[in-house]
Amino acid sequence: MNKLVALAVTLCFLSASPAWAWKAVVESVVDGDTFWARGEDGQRLKVRLYGVDCPESNQAFGQEAKAFSEHLLSGERVDLVTESTDRYGRTVATVYLETNQVLQEEILRSGLAWLYGQFCRQPQCLYWKMLEFAAREGKSGLWADPAPEAPWAWRHNGK
Repeated sequence: MNKLVALAVTLCFLSASPAWAWKAVVESVVDGDTFWARGEDGQRLKVRLYGVDCPESNQAFGQEAKAFSEHLLSGERVDLVTESTDRYGRTVATVYLETNQVLQEEILRSGLAWLYGQFCRQPQCLYWKMLEFAAREGKSGLWADPAPEAPWAWRHNGK
């Protein structure tokens, strides 16, 4: 019952694009979880998705994750809710599409990302974990692989 209540609260929280979001147009997609955007003020910034980690471009399913993000993002207007700036100077944000979909949720649902639990601390992360679990159970995307390697492990192993 507690999971159901948490899910309902999370869905209410995520039901619409927030009024405090920073508006931008996507210029190009770097990989599944990173893209370049230009704000209404003309500022160009590199955006890293908050709370998820997609396979690297030269890792298994990396090109599929990039293509998925390109399909949803290319030339689109998005709302960015900034969480932080990472050590590479990228804006780490939750990304709301014009359709009010949350990009992170769509990527997790498709099975093309891991929840980045080490860095995902907002209330929506519980819901996102459920989306990842459903993709795993359904063997969607990278979860069809019998032994998918998390991107952070892949990077750590120097691949």
